[in-house]
Amino acid sequence: MTRRPPQTLDKVLDGISAASLSPIKVKLNCVVMRDQNEKQLPHLIEFFMNHSHRFPHLDLRFIEWMPFNANEWKSKTLVPADEMIQIIQSTGTHRLQSLQATDPNDTTRWFRIKDAPAQVGRIGFISSMTQHFCGGCNRVRLTSDGALKTCLFGNDAVSLRDLMRRGVSDIELAEAIHAALQLKHFKHNGHDDGALALAQHSDENRPMVRIGG
Repeated sequence: MTRRPPQTLDKVLDGISAASLSPIKVKLNCVVMRDQNEKQLPHLIEFFMNHSHRFPHLDLRFIEWMPFNANEWKSKTLVPADEMIQIIQSTGTHRLQSLQATDPNDTTRWFRIKDAPAQVGRIGFISSMTQHFCGGCNRVRLTSDGALKTCLFGNDAVSLRDLMRRGVSDIELAEAIHAALQLKHFKHNGHDDGALALAQHSDENRPMVRIGG
């Protein structure tokens, strides 16, 4: 929606509403950055609560800003998930109730707004920088050019496209995928120092727009 006419927002919200009213489960992601949008979190929640008839059961997920190639990541701009929760609850309007995890591989910490109508969706936080969940993460990504990434921060993708062009069998392809999964690191693609180390090595990874997901 950046640098688009004002009516573009209405079209986007209409699309989100149509998806929410369908059988599709909709999750709306918001990357939170200090001095840019962290004060708007309560207002975003309030908007979707007040319009829950248009966006029933829509989940909001607030994501810690992660370092990638060319995104000029700075630690001072990172807003930890726990601070996001404090910002939301500081208004006194929204009290968050923690939900028990039902999926051991879920990357999101889920909450509900206390006393909110049943059709109001959940509030989630993805704390990949300050409280990593790498040990239970089973996510993989297949990029548009056929590269299998076993970690969002990894640069050791396996080109399934090249293997298929070479005419490997389905069994050989499955073996290549299995071998790649066995090399997954415990944390942040092997960068044990967390976000700062990821930022220092971000030029070894793709920009997020080339990863997708």
